[in-house]
Order: sequence, then structure tokens, then C-alpha cells
Amino acid sequence: MNKFELKLEGKDRLIRVLNALPDKARGQTLKTALRKGAKPLISAARSKVVSFDFEKGGKKYTKPVNSKVLKASMGMIIRKGNEANDFYAVVGPRVGGASDGWFAHWIEYGTLAKRTEPLARKRRPAAEAMAKAGFGFPKHAFFRPAFVQQRLAVQKIIGTELLTGIKAHWDKEMR
Repeated sequence: MNKFELKLEGKDRLIRVLNALPDKARGQTLKTALRKGAKPLISAARSKVVSFDFEKGGKKYTKPVNSKVLKASMGMIIRKGNEANDFYAVVGPRVGGASDGWFAHWIEYGTLAKRTEPLARKRRPAAEAMAKAGFGFPKHAFFRPAFVQQRLAVQKIIGTELLTGIKAHWDKEMR
């Protein structure tokens, strides 16, 4: 049996090795690496989603956001890029269906009424009235901290999976 050993430093070498694979094998290898690499990011984002209280006009509302739905909406889609066998992963809340996370950006960034940073321009009068009444969601970032926390793990998993996939296809071709 042939021994296969590959050590890559830099993306240019990786791209050359991937381009040497047959088209189908290259696509399968990239998709598998992206799928496995996204899993820790999705898990970390789900773990950082919390329910919280907010106030409107002096009344406290508990759990205005169904955190179960937001957690369930976390997922990924593999998309095809512009070139042949060029793929990328879109990771985040899905919109539509049973697990509809259409409101995730309000939780991640907060609403304008609850902004604590200085505004670039003045609010409209209606928005100013809502802000003074205390309506809106404060910022509860969950995805950006998950990305920062898992970035290196995702890179390592994708790299390992790419090398494993390349080796598997190499072994298959050499039989």
C-alpha cells in the first residue's frame, strides 16, 4: 500500500492539491470539511442564546423571545461559489419553516431604541419616543462571541478534514 503524507503550509499549496483531485472528489472533500467545521460554531452559538427580561413602559416582560426557537434555527447551508467546485458555508439562524430565527439580528445587535453607542444621526421623532418609553431589546450578542471563541477550532477541523479527504481520495485512486 502506498504511504501518503502531506504537510501543507499556506493556502496556495492547499488549492493546488485540491485542484489536482477529480472534480467530484474535490467537491465532496470541501463540503464535508465545511459541514464538520461548522458544527462547533453552531453548538457554541446555541449555548450562548439566552432568554432575558425587558421593560416597556415600566412593566417587566419575561422571555419575550422564545430562545428554543432561536437555538433550533441555528444551522448551516453549503452554497456553490462562482467557480466550479467552489463552495462556502453560510452559518447562522435559518429563516422560515418551523424554526424561524428571523428576529436573531435584534437579539444579536439590539434594537435602535436600546442602543448604548452614540448614534451617527438623530432618531426620527417616533423612534425617539419609543426609546424614551423604554421599548426595544438590549444587545445580547450570541453569534459573534461564539465565532471568536470557536474560530481556531473551526480552522483546525476544516484543515484536518481537508487533509483526511485528500488522503482518502488519494488512497482510493491508487488502489
